[in-house]
Amino acid sequence: MGAQTPTNVQFDTAAAKKTYDQIIAKFDKRYKKALEPEQYEVWKTLSATTLDNKFSSILQHVQENTQSMF
Repeated sequence: MGAQTPTNVQFDTAAAKKTYDQIIAKFDKRYKKALEPEQYEVWKTLSATTLDNKFSSILQHVQENTQSMF
């Protein structure tokens, strides 16, 4: 087997964030239909920061686990 040429692959963070935001929007729409208005407002307040933190954690995990592949 010959040595493989290193590939310079960049993770498209903006595209991943866009996809993640689309998924969150879909769930947000479902929660808005399922919850009472007061419950929905509480959920929005509680989930706003945790969703951004989750995206950051997912992104870090992907970057750490794909760097060694390329």
